[in-house]
Amino acid sequence: MTPIDEKHFLDGILRDDPATLREIYRQCYPVVRGIILRYGGREEDAQDMFQEAILVIYQKLKSRQLTLTSRFGSLLNGVAYNLFRSYQQKKDVSGKVTFPADDKYALETDLQMEFEKIELQRLFDQAMEQLGEDCRQVLLMFFQDKSMEEIAQIMKYSSTDYARRKKYLCKEKLLEIIKSYPELRDYLKD
Repeated sequence: MTPIDEKHFLDGILRDDPATLREIYRQCYPVVRGIILRYGGREEDAQDMFQEAILVIYQKLKSRQLTLTSRFGSLLNGVAYNLFRSYQQKKDVSGKVTFPADDKYALETDLQMEFEKIELQRLFDQAMEQLGEDCRQVLLMFFQDKSMEEIAQIMKYSSTDYARRKKYLCKEKLLEIIKSYPELRDYLKD
């Protein structure tokens, strides 16, 4: 996603634009849902946290307290996660929850970085899926620190030199796929 798209999302939230909100939901809800479910939430919690996160971002935009320093998806994921964490902490025995109206939902740098890592991992996994089975296996073993000798033996290659060459070609193919993702272009510049 380009910076223009990121700004488009913020502008759309501020204008309460239904088309933009649908696009945000389509692109971002599955990740928020995964985070909430992973931390013990239910489907309803994920839906609530997603909507609350959009509202928090809207309020921050309206009061001019939001400066986007990361990808929009990372911001939304972090706000939803913080809301859910607060929800879990504030829940009393009767199950009633109150959301404070203060700035507790502002993202810490560490949390932003964690969600960016999650997004990068998701995109990397997606790129790996586009490789052929041979390449995927070779690279997975390489990333698991298996030696070239082990890889050659497991893959039944004729030599470790062939395994090395195969690993090199597979890494090049993976990089080619990754470079084709517009969402990753910003990360590849670093």
